[in-house]
Amino acid sequence: CTNEAQQQPQQPAQSEAPSAQQTGGVSGRAVKVAFSAPGADHGWLKAITDNARTAADKLGVELLLSEGTNDSAAQVSQVETLISQKPDVLVILPNEGGPLTPVAQKAMQAGIPVVNIDREFSTPAAYRTWIGGDNYGIGKSAADLIANELKCQGNVVEIQGIAGISVTEQRTKGFTDGIKKCNGGIKIVASQPADFLPDKGLS
Repeated sequence: CTNEAQQQPQQPAQSEAPSAQQTGGVSGRAVKVAFSAPGADHGWLKAITDNARTAADKLGVELLLSEGTNDSAAQVSQVETLISQKPDVLVILPNEGGPLTPVAQKAMQAGIPVVNIDREFSTPAAYRTWIGGDNYGIGKSAADLIANELKCQGNVVEIQGIAGISVTEQRTKGFTDGIKKCNGGIKIVASQPADFLPDKGLS
């Protein structure tokens, strides 16, 4: 993080947000954006979906939003339906990157740019742009916190997200690397995926 500047920049005059038609709409019509994500079963996913709706309304974008699902096969089917509607861009936050890779490649081959959010596809050929967080850093930060709280002595059970996806693997590696500074004082005695479901993580 950086500190705020001592002097705040002057704010531009308020103006109405430009519509998608004004800022590069396709053939005089609103840009059509298709969006597919897992079920909004916790705050972060719900916020992404809600913010997509808000931004689309503000910019005058036609948003094709599939119903969220935590079943990868169902999400593949939903993305197939979105592709058939010929969007100008397809945004996918996959439940699992691997199973959604072929249908994302299909969209790319059809000339529809794909934006891959967070959980990575198996190949860069499946997307035009990837947007995601520093998941290794998230795991490392968790390790630093726990190491400080336990004073580098104790046993830890790791509750993971979805087994095998990039987000989970990167966070696990960050956490594992982060506790190495304790020279074996902190041991991971068990790891269990909870599929990002709070109830499952607590059971």
